[in-house]
Amino acid sequence: MENISNNTPRKNRALINSAIVLSLLIFSYFIFLLFYFPIQQVKVFNNQYSDSLLFTGEEKNIICDDTLASIKIKEAFLQSRLVMAKSDSISFSIDLVDSILFLEVKGVVVLESKINKIVKSRFFSSVDNEALIKYLSNPFMVNKKTATIEKEPIVFKKAPKDTIEAATQIFKPDTLVNEVICINIEFDKNLILEISQSEDKPQFQNLNYLLKKRSKNFIQVAKNSISFKEPYFTPKIIIELPKKDIKSVYRALPYKPQMALNL
Repeated sequence: MENISNNTPRKNRALINSAIVLSLLIFSYFIFLLFYFPIQQVKVFNNQYSDSLLFTGEEKNIICDDTLASIKIKEAFLQSRLVMAKSDSISFSIDLVDSILFLEVKGVVVLESKINKIVKSRFFSSVDNEALIKYLSNPFMVNKKTATIEKEPIVFKKAPKDTIEAATQIFKPDTLVNEVICINIEFDKNLILEISQSEDKPQFQNLNYLLKKRSKNFIQVAKNSISFKEPYFTPKIIIELPKKDIKSVYRALPYKPQMALNL
């Protein structure tokens, strides 16, 4: 009986130690993938958007210079805006070089907002200039949008019978005044754009939105690693705008708008 009682704690400790080691190995594996997937995605990006007909001969060597490539990237941005101008729908353009967001209709700017803060994935500085130019030469199409505000708010209000009832109705203030506005946009060409307000963000309690935003990349890595799919990483751009401009842009855009981008 004594041997059995002595062996039980040892077995339990062995199981606990094995579980800890296994957990550390799994955690280390996922951390490795979080760094490995972006590196692999750079190779996939370069292969997908490289065009042998776009630049030939000496042009390929010239375009390796970032200064000269920036001119071609600007040209690709303008070309993309020209394509959007042919549509009757409202579109938007983001110029990260000049830190400006434009809301456009048939090429005419109807709203211009100064971008106060820009954060972008290092992915864009790792890809080939030739592939990046090709990537930006056509508009991005929105696949999905999520936000902390309603796109088309509906207010139900009972009409008063007379002036006396109207005077007694309780005034309800606009809840958006104190709400923190964040928008997450997913595009067709494997890009995520996050727009948040430049004003202070006190007591941001929208837990559902935060969980969706933070867990996306981790869930994507987990799915691909478990199913042994090709490594996949989605680069992200984060910008901050004045709160009133975000609201105007979000509610003016159609459900599937186009976007031009200058990096």
